[in-house]
Amino acid sequence: MKTKVFISAILGALLLINCHESEDLNTANNGLKKSVTIENIGDIHNELLAAYFASQTRGITVPVNDISTYYDAFKEDLFTSGRYEISGQDVALCETSISDFEDIMSLKIDSTFYESSLNLVLGRIRNNDGICDEVKHVLYEITNENCTLSSFELGLLAEKYKSYVGGEYLVVYSNIFKSSSDYWQPVTTRNSDNRKVIAADCLGGLLGLTCCGAMSVIWGAAFSYSLDKCLDPSTVTVDTSDSISSEVDDSTEETSTAVCTGDDETLNI
Repeated sequence: MKTKVFISAILGALLLINCHESEDLNTANNGLKKSVTIENIGDIHNELLAAYFASQTRGITVPVNDISTYYDAFKEDLFTSGRYEISGQDVALCETSISDFEDIMSLKIDSTFYESSLNLVLGRIRNNDGICDEVKHVLYEITNENCTLSSFELGLLAEKYKSYVGGEYLVVYSNIFKSSSDYWQPVTTRNSDNRKVIAADCLGGLLGLTCCGAMSVIWGAAFSYSLDKCLDPSTVTVDTSDSISSEVDDSTEETSTAVCTGDDETLNI
């Protein structure tokens, strides 16, 4: 009888240890997952792009006529890869708000893509009561094709306006611009304008943020990938480690005096 009790106690102890080890392992695995925040949207977007490019080189390709295919691909990777911690609220928002993006889903992957997407996104910003007029003005200026502000200078703007109503849109724009510059600057295509691809990336991020952070990641990746395909469907990676462009080089600790000239008045930092 004592032997049976002793064996039962041993088995119980082993079971308890295994349970604790399993809990510790789950905790460790969860710790490896990245949560989507407005500060790391750009980094996560880069990872999604890299994974998608890798899938294309393995021959997993699908004919694409509009942006919806890329949206679906990036959404699936973000939600099902197991690399990211997506809140239930974000998942629900992405599912229930998709009807709000029907006009975006039909954007064609052709020469009109950038102008069409720019008009649609700026129209949404204009009608968004959650963004104050001051922040809207800055967004109009930095999305203007004549704007040449660096990632450092955009960061200064984001810091200046972050406490304003809708200031998070500038934080996300700045964050995505920096990460997108890091990603796209080493990539060249025969005719691609990398600055424009980066701008499209930021536009997608702004669009998605009207829903949630996860949607910002998805649309940012989808916009930049789509525009790169519009400009030239054949991308080649080159080594530019010694010659990163001014979007990254200008990110110094010095005070900026740059201006951005758009259709309205001059924007001073």
